[in-house]
Amino acid sequence: MPHGDVLVAVATVLLFVATLALVYATISMGRRQERLQKEISNETAERERGQRLFEQRAQLIPIWQYISSLSAVNPEQPNSPDAVQIANTLELIAVSVEGGVIDRSVVLRVFRDRFIELYEQVDQSGQLPGYESGFTGRKLLAPCNAAAELYDQLIKERRGADRPRPLEGT
Repeated sequence: MPHGDVLVAVATVLLFVATLALVYATISMGRRQERLQKEISNETAERERGQRLFEQRAQLIPIWQYISSLSAVNPEQPNSPDAVQIANTLELIAVSVEGGVIDRSVVLRVFRDRFIELYEQVDQSGQLPGYESGFTGRKLLAPCNAAAELYDQLIKERRGADRPRPLEGT
């Protein structure tokens, strides 16, 4: 075999090996890039979850101030403006929980008893002054579906709050 053919064969083999090495390096870099992209994506998602939770909990103070300023309603002699304000506030809180504006765990921890107390005061109220005959607190709350649903959930969770956990393996 002539000397030039050997050089061409060696050069071809070296180029083939170099090409394989470059292909391997490219694939390896692609995999590393993919892993880094997933890590960045996971980190970004975690930051966004933390930011969202912070924003949800930041709503606690204004809502707490507002719900604390509500006047109790005497079911025997209800004050219509107070009952309407309570019904609207309870619906706002419930819709905010449904929409993720307020952290549900914060509502359970901070507002549960007050929410239940206010809901029951309005629900048990008789005739509301200034409204047609037979318009009671229960009728006032009837269109407040989110508040009724949250009330039912809070009652159910409060009933089961002290339930002992089952033993492992049973």
